[in-house]
Amino acid sequence: MQNPILVAFIDDNAENVEYMVEKWRFDPIIQLVGYHSGEEFINQYEYAEVPDCVFVELRMPVKSGYDVVAWLQKHHPNTRTIGMSSLADYENMLVLAYYGAKGFMLKAAPLPLEGFQKFVAAIMAGKLLFRNEETTKKIVAELASGHVPGYAKLTTADKLLLANLEPNLTVDELASKVGNKKHTYNSKLQKIREVLGIPNMIGLYQYAVRFGFKDLYK
Repeated sequence: MQNPILVAFIDDNAENVEYMVEKWRFDPIIQLVGYHSGEEFINQYEYAEVPDCVFVELRMPVKSGYDVVAWLQKHHPNTRTIGMSSLADYENMLVLAYYGAKGFMLKAAPLPLEGFQKFVAAIMAGKLLFRNEETTKKIVAELASGHVPGYAKLTTADKLLLANLEPNLTVDELASKVGNKKHTYNSKLQKIREVLGIPNMIGLYQYAVRFGFKDLYK
């Protein structure tokens, strides 16, 4: 008899974790273990059996889904990783693939039991599943050209600066909030805008929300 596929499911929403663990409790094909944060998963990893496949929410505090994918690619590259989010944004999927993820699952449309099994089986068979075939091909081609997503060029300090953006505050108020002088703050933001190719503050704020920096540092 074939050993079940060991799947780790990481989400800071406790209800989602409990639902998935219960749903797969007696399944002979998939053995699912739940974790409530990326930090919990990484801290327990050395004591637990290495999973074959990891599903991870992208927007979480302390350790984001991107952090978990990058960590797994560095320490356990044979483990397949799939990012999860309620937003199917192309740039998010591009960053996931850059860090080594094999696919993306939209949380707003959960798969039925059979569909989830087929998804896991396809990932384990070596397929890349980023939303659809067209999107997957586009991501593969873009990364093959040597493109490095702007997200991968951001420092921790950059991400913290983005996490503190508020659309209702002035530049003076934002600079004071992070303990910077206005000139220094503007220079840092200008550098980030150039790295990301974003022309204005509203765009930076939207980027920070989309990539979960406010969740990461809350």
